[in-house]
Amino acid sequence: MIGCVVTGMEESRQGVMKTIDVKRHEKLLNKAVSQTVKLMREYCPVDTGTMMQSIIDLKIGELQYAILVDVPYAMFNEYGTYSMPVGSVDHPLGVTSGSGKRAYRPFMRPAIWRTMKDMPTIVKQALFFK
Repeated sequence: MIGCVVTGMEESRQGVMKTIDVKRHEKLLNKAVSQTVKLMREYCPVDTGTMMQSIIDLKIGELQYAILVDVPYAMFNEYGTYSMPVGSVDHPLGVTSGSGKRAYRPFMRPAIWRTMKDMPTIVKQALFFK
């Protein structure tokens, strides 16, 4: 199993985003987590679909979420192994390397990075729209 935990939201609410009440902050966080899960499923390599279906998000506390991929081979797809070469530099989500061997396909980190890039838009929506 591999996963990530979203933390530090209470600190951000007390700091920069203190103008947002807890309810809106929760909505903002929920939207960001939902977008990340959607992108993870989009980027996930699919053979049987088991790994894609095992991607779940859990609310573990107030302003705290965890995203889990509950299959034992998820971390091999995310980080690779000694026998899985790095994918093409031109296409990091590529399935094969230059040698024709199956390359690892990260799907969690690209989804998280993409959501982080979209955070200003998500925050703007939480501030100005209900």
